[in-house]
Amino acid sequence: MGDAIVLLREKRIGWGGLGDAIRALRDCEVLGDYEERELTFVIRGLRQHRAITDFTLLDDHRILVIRRGLPDLVIYIGSEYQPTAHSVRSAIDRFGQFDIFAATNPNSDPTVEATEVAELGEIRVLKWRETLAALHK
Repeated sequence: MGDAIVLLREKRIGWGGLGDAIRALRDCEVLGDYEERELTFVIRGLRQHRAITDFTLLDDHRILVIRRGLPDLVIYIGSEYQPTAHSVRSAIDRFGQFDIFAATNPNSDPTVEATEVAELGEIRVLKWRETLAALHK
């Protein structure tokens, strides 16, 4: 799926859910100019990060991050307001294993239960700023 997203972006073809379609119709003169906001925000942060040499979109929620002199990581992008144990379990069920559940909503406050469930699977639940800091380690 990641390859499909990359191809759509290269060809300037908008993609996303119903909400994305409504935003594209409202905000863009050319629908192909629309980019999914959350992923665009995350990609910008990863491109500007000094510890990252490259990254690959695996699908619409996971990114393989290649770091300079450090092991690769798979980051799950979660934009929920308050990630819960259910959010983490659902992400694992749907997308498989990853290293970090990145809560990208700036007001995000993951629950204690979300962190505990994640730790059982050797996953860290981090806010976006914490995720960026963790990429150095």
